[in-house]
Amino acid sequence: MRVVRQGTSAAFAERDAVLQIVDNLLRNAIEASPPGAEVRVVVKGGGAPVQIEVIDRGDGVPEGLVESLFEPFTTSKPGGTGLGLWLSHTAATSRGGDLRYDREAGRTHFTLTLPGRPS
Repeated sequence: MRVVRQGTSAAFAERDAVLQIVDNLLRNAIEASPPGAEVRVVVKGGGAPVQIEVIDRGDGVPEGLVESLFEPFTTSKPGGTGLGLWLSHTAATSRGGDLRYDREAGRTHFTLTLPGRPS
């Protein structure tokens, strides 16, 4: 396993797995956002656990899909497979982390939580 760092934050996770999850969340955020809208990535840490939050101004997940959002084949995208969030969630939880969705104040938040680096 490798330590992935951002500033003073450190998570204990495989680099490629974290990059794959964040890449998927960023792609989804960019596709969901209006043209020219800001997509933010916020890393929170300094201790355990570490959180990577991807925030966009898209419309969010349709209410009827929220409960099954991280299940395979759940999608609202035309032509989407519904596997990206499922794979990302599975990768996060199998490494002792989590992936959550929230909608707040007109913003969509996906938060990846990873275990902190062991001391």
